[in-house]
Amino acid sequence: MAMPRFRLAPCAVLICTGAALLLSPQASAQAPAVAILEEIEGAAGTHEAFDELRAGDRLELGAKGRAIIGYLGSCARETIDGGTIVIGNNQSQVEGGKVARETIACEATQLVMTEQEAGTSATVVFRGPPWEKHVRQVVPSPSPVVLASGKSLQVKRLDEEEKPVTLPLKNGRVDLDAAEIALTPGGYYELTAGKKQMVIQIDPAATVDPLPPTSRIVRL
Repeated sequence: MAMPRFRLAPCAVLICTGAALLLSPQASAQAPAVAILEEIEGAAGTHEAFDELRAGDRLELGAKGRAIIGYLGSCARETIDGGTIVIGNNQSQVEGGKVARETIACEATQLVMTEQEAGTSATVVFRGPPWEKHVRQVVPSPSPVVLASGKSLQVKRLDEEEKPVTLPLKNGRVDLDAAEIALTPGGYYELTAGKKQMVIQIDPAATVDPLPPTSRIVRL
């Protein structure tokens, strides 16, 4: 006897496919970062400061843990004490903890080129002045946090004769403030890590006053 045939409705197929994508670790890993973990302490897990966070990521703070998260799109900065954090697109969902939010000037407001132009600028050879035509980002702090792949970062001043500085990259990041390095306000700098390069300018109005890490982020 022939077995009965069943056909899935088109909407059911779409639902199943969408669910599979949501559950796929590969799909999650390829999603763009929406936030930066500025600080974390007293929490379980492997997360550490300056980790990039994606929508759907979870952080378990427990009863005494504390985290500070800066969102790149909404420029929301959250201080969270205790509980479980689920990362959203513009802010976190917090269960069993307390959250305080503020809005800051963040990385997204400092970009001066499109993402497509940025991908191109990371591979070109900079031939000379005017340096402003090469600038990828204006940084409001003399001590940026640089996220890059590779073992080391070279920082070279372009508009003045200064000795280049080479810094080790730890887990793809280096904080110039922690390294006690302050670049010159108004200066143009070439950042090099591996095969990637980009030019930044330190805002002429930048001061040594402390800024949240999310405001100082530079992605190479």
